[in-house]
Amino acid sequence: MVYRLGISLTNFKDLTSPSGEILTTYVIRVMYNSDEDGKIVYEVEKRYSEFKNTYLAVKDFIPADYKFPNKSIFNNSAQFTKERRLRGFEELLHHMQRAENVREELHSFLELDYNIAKNRTKQINLHQSRTASAVSTASVQSETDLSMASTVASSSHNEPLPSHVNALAAKKDQLSTSSGLPDEMRVRKSLQAVSQYLISKENESEAHLKHASPASHRSSGVSVDDMIRQNPKVYLFFAAKVSALTYVIVVLLGVVDISNAASSQIILTLLALFLLVLLLRIRYERHVATKANQTTTAAPGDVRRASAAAAHKKNM
Repeated sequence: MVYRLGISLTNFKDLTSPSGEILTTYVIRVMYNSDEDGKIVYEVEKRYSEFKNTYLAVKDFIPADYKFPNKSIFNNSAQFTKERRLRGFEELLHHMQRAENVREELHSFLELDYNIAKNRTKQINLHQSRTASAVSTASVQSETDLSMASTVASSSHNEPLPSHVNALAAKKDQLSTSSGLPDEMRVRKSLQAVSQYLISKENESEAHLKHASPASHRSSGVSVDDMIRQNPKVYLFFAAKVSALTYVIVVLLGVVDISNAASSQIILTLLALFLLVLLLRIRYERHVATKANQTTTAAPGDVRRASAAAAHKKNM
């Protein structure tokens, strides 16, 4: 296979290792062009040790007057030292490019075969994407043709449709009826049904709560705990109603996303809301009872103080 290969060293990069050591990599720009794969341009980074190992493997095929940029005792990290290495490494790669006996070593060092395969995979994926797009466009066009055929047929004195058009229409109806509602829509409809049932029971629940409130039991001396024990269903139904309605509202407002929620997650959320509402209701009942008791206890004292004030005013 005939191809053209261009190699140049563009720059170097200094990186810091986790141990704090400065590591220098040298950037190689590779330009490959062939009739089969087209033009491929990429960059690969190599360290000094990789260049040296490659040189030791191919030095018998490199001209004798080439001098590899060895390390020196001083100034290994200096800017001019790294620039000198850039020129020496580029010269080495050019010598390898001209020596046919080390072509495999050069391709391996440049990671050429890997990048060619990577480019071919990219081209295949691009071709498949374009093919899928073309098929999708053809499907849309087919759908449009079907719609137009149906319109023309229905407006032409009730003439029967061709058999292939009828088959397409039947397939479309079958797909549309078999798809069903998404899970999210089914859950939303279920929640709405529950909310409608709870709303229908609202008047009955309010009547029970009014009958069971502390204000109606002050004269009988019944405590909040006794009321809960006597009418547990009233409090439980109230908590269930409020928690379900709250969940329906937050779902319809989009605050909670149930499109990917499992049934167990929805049940646990409702149970947590139920317990929270029940606890808040009990605390409210106890607060009202406490306020009522304080008012009842303070009333006789207020009457006595008012009577004493009136008698004192009369004596004056």
